[in-house]
Amino acid sequence: MPGWGGREQNQFYSVTLREDATSQEKTVYVLYIIERGSKQVMVNLDVLTTTGAVKEQADMNTLIQQALISSQGWLPGLVTANGRIDEQQSGALIEYLKNLTPGMKRRLYLLVHCYDASHMSDNIQCSQRLAEQLRLATFDGQYELNIDGHGALTPAPDNRLQPALRFVFWPGR
Repeated sequence: MPGWGGREQNQFYSVTLREDATSQEKTVYVLYIIERGSKQVMVNLDVLTTTGAVKEQADMNTLIQQALISSQGWLPGLVTANGRIDEQQSGALIEYLKNLTPGMKRRLYLLVHCYDASHMSDNIQCSQRLAEQLRLATFDGQYELNIDGHGALTPAPDNRLQPALRFVFWPGR
């Protein structure tokens, strides 16, 4: 089914947004299904209703979830301005990372890459500065994520040469 995915082959989730134009009400449906080792199927449906803005964050959460299905790749949602993380525009990513389970936080390694400087040392400094800022922004009071700055030591995910966030689960699956 398009839009379905999960970190394990017996785990599925879907996030759907429904907007009512007349009442300005928005409803987010989050469906989670898993088949346990005992062949017991568990189903959870959360329904959230609000008149506030949710589409952008719901869409970003879906993109982040889809990326994290893999063992490694690029995470969307990192926005920078003037050499710093824009915490408001990166809010969906920051909140998602803060709310990961402790087990996922221990296995997840985040690597910040900067590409726009002509000298590698400048790219490394930029990456390390952004990594430290992201580490502080995602700290939940108990668990600190593994975040490091790696400069332009890997090819950029696209042609924009904007700072980017790569992830690796270690050990892999």
